[in-house]
Amino acid sequence: MIAFAEFILTGAQFKREFFKLAEAIPCPATKTVSDKIKGTEMYVTFGMPELRNGFVYNSASFLAPQGLVGIWRKLFLPTLTTNTSVCDESMWFRKGNVLETFDTSFGKLGIEICYDFWFSETARTHALRGAMLILNLSAARGTIPENFQLLSRVRAMENICWFGYINCVGAQANWRYTGGTCIVDQPGDIVKSASIGEDAKEEIVEHAINLDTAVQTRLGQAILRDVRTDILRQAAEAAEKN
Repeated sequence: MIAFAEFILTGAQFKREFFKLAEAIPCPATKTVSDKIKGTEMYVTFGMPELRNGFVYNSASFLAPQGLVGIWRKLFLPTLTTNTSVCDESMWFRKGNVLETFDTSFGKLGIEICYDFWFSETARTHALRGAMLILNLSAARGTIPENFQLLSRVRAMENICWFGYINCVGAQANWRYTGGTCIVDQPGDIVKSASIGEDAKEEIVEHAINLDTAVQTRLGQAILRDVRTDILRQAAEAAEKN
């Protein structure tokens, strides 16, 4: 499983230009990757702006040796102001509305994009469907990757799964992306991490994971079995009223 970051094809700071950069999927990029992994046992996911039905989505293509498996469209678009930046993704993109968990030859796989991190129901749904590996593709800057590494550990622990966080590095426009790509096991330990911070550099983070360990841990812990649909319904009702 090879994973690249959010907006890896274009960069993240194009705002109105995304309307020109977006491509319908499948596209030349997905075909190129599909051709490279044909006849192997490799899967690849990467972030890109997607054009669909006249709208632009912040999406991740998910490719298998046999071709396109599916597309994850970012569910949550940050629109907020901090002391150091302004996030205005909802001005340029349409929200995804399908929480799909993908089938692979090694089991179920969950994908998220960046801000989806902050909504625990996303990863929980993947886990309840049987995903033992969840990936978050991100384009985060400043100190955010430190928080995202922490969220990776929490999501892995609460869902008894492996979790991969993949972030950009380097500069674009006025922003510097600060790495922190990591792989977390189901007890919540970071087993591999890339460089993080202002001096983060482009590198490969590689680790062989054993999904059977997550299966055995799930059998021994009742976290997912103890999820209560009546409580989830009450949470949904509260969100609708908020």
